Amino acid sequence: MAQQINLLTPILLKPRRHFTATAMAQALGLILVGSLLLAGWIQGRSEQRRAEFRQRQQALQAEQQALSRSLAGLPATTDIKALEAQIKVLKEQQQGQAELLQSLRSGHQVAGERHSDLLALIAGTVPASVWLQGLRWQSGQLEISGGTLDPAALRAWLVQLQGQALLHRLALADVRLEMISSAQAGSAGTPAPAARLQLPAGAGGAALPVWAFQVRGVEPGLKLAAGKAIGGGQP
Repeated sequence: MAQQINLLTPILLKPRRHFTATAMAQALGLILVGSLLLAGWIQGRSEQRRAEFRQRQQALQAEQQALSRSLAGLPATTDIKALEAQIKVLKEQQQGQAELLQSLRSGHQVAGERHSDLLALIAGTVPASVWLQGLRWQSGQLEISGGTLDPAALRAWLVQLQGQALLHRLALADVRLEMISSAQAGSAGTPAPAARLQLPAGAGGAALPVWAFQVRGVEPGLKLAAGKAIGGGQP
């Protein structure tokens, strides 16, 4: 009796092996390649982090050195009273500059502080033995030059000017008084202020000595500087 045999029966087929030596070698190769790639990436990131750390460390050291130099340049002790005095002077300067700016913006100066007020004050108080050669004035600074036949009258007049409300804050920072002869007045070889002095008529007599003077006044905290000329020349 004939029988049919199915050769495709799983029992009769050769069993398929999943973990063969070839498959395991391929898997190990893939794992090795992946591990090498991962190790390379980690190494690159590590080198990048090290470089950033070195840069930050160098920047920190540079800042520390700059701070050390700055601290070394500071004074050992700080005088609080001196700082307060400087702050007070700066506030006064700021107030004066603000007033000047306000007057410039408004187009006129405060009554009693105009140039015309100063000219009127000087014209009304200058002694007969004193004549002016030049007059410069700006906010906080005053310069007067000229000649006199009586130094005592000049000193009294300067004291009188300082007592006026317009000039009460001025301090005479520079006063020059030089006795000259009539021949030296206005001479190019004569030191200032005598070189710029022009004698009025009748002031060059041989019996009367002549003194050339230059007075510069400034408010506390300001530096002397050339001001705006508002008058000058021979009287």
